[in-house]
Amino acid sequence: MTGWATFLGVIALLASNRLLLTLLGDGSKRVFFWSVQLLNFLTACALIVWGLPGVPEGLGIINYFVAGVFLLHVVENNGARMKALEKRIAMAGEEADHRRVDLLEKVRAAKAADDEERPDLPEEATEDAVPSQSTSSSEESPTG
Repeated sequence: MTGWATFLGVIALLASNRLLLTLLGDGSKRVFFWSVQLLNFLTACALIVWGLPGVPEGLGIINYFVAGVFLLHVVENNGARMKALEKRIAMAGEEADHRRVDLLEKVRAAKAADDEERPDLPEEATEDAVPSQSTSSSEESPTG
């Protein structure tokens, strides 16, 4: 019975890895992600130390192969999580850009409305309107 329970547990863990990859698009399943990752790692360690029950001594390489599959799942799950986080960050950046443009348009519209309400105020001085006052040494020294 222990052999079947272990076998079914391994199958269930492999299925949870598949489920984990489908849920990663949301990014809010952190507890599930890290618990599956921990189970993957602990299962790989247990398979290396004790092996699968019912596997003959001469075929011990099977234990290492199955442990490698679980370690591969750890790496693949971390890669998928990184891609999901990068996508989430990119979407947040685009959303912030849209909000920034909207806010800038609102400020410009408010400034234009304010300028229309007070036409008697003088325009702000620009660099072209201000006479340049150059203080170079050639202008200050008398030539003669």
